[in-house]
Amino acid sequence: MKKLFYLIVITHFLVCCKNKEIETFQGPPGPNEGDTSIYHTDHYRLTKIVNFSKSDSKEPHGYVQFTYDAQGNLTREAMYDMPDVLFTYRAYTYRNGRMETKKVYGGVVNSLTLSTTSTYTYEGDLLIQEDILDDTGTLLRSIHWVYANRKLVETYTWSQSS
Repeated sequence: MKKLFYLIVITHFLVCCKNKEIETFQGPPGPNEGDTSIYHTDHYRLTKIVNFSKSDSKEPHGYVQFTYDAQGNLTREAMYDMPDVLFTYRAYTYRNGRMETKKVYGGVVNSLTLSTTSTYTYEGDLLIQEDILDDTGTLLRSIHWVYANRKLVETYTWSQSS
């Protein structure tokens, strides 16, 4: 009975919202909010989050810029201080529709270097392992997920000793 109810609710939203246009917008934060966001209407993807230090600030103090590939996968997430000072970013690659790597860059502002690389391993369509390596390729941490009947039953982590 619950499944039928959920199916009806989802179907209702799909039918009611299919012709509704999503507009591009940007605005100052309201009370108790610290961010505004910018969306592209053509692709329905979040492209920018503008950060304000206080809810009554007139100017933003930074922003996060998002970039996507033609399939809609997030390929880059860059963090900036104002005015346009890049202080860190993450680059993502995909294979067969699944995330393959995440590279994190940091260090000297506007002259960033590779900090860590995460690689992802799948069994079928289930994520089973994430390995996090430093800039030299040394394994820092490994996270493993164990499934039974396609349900997550266990997670364990191995970390490099300091």
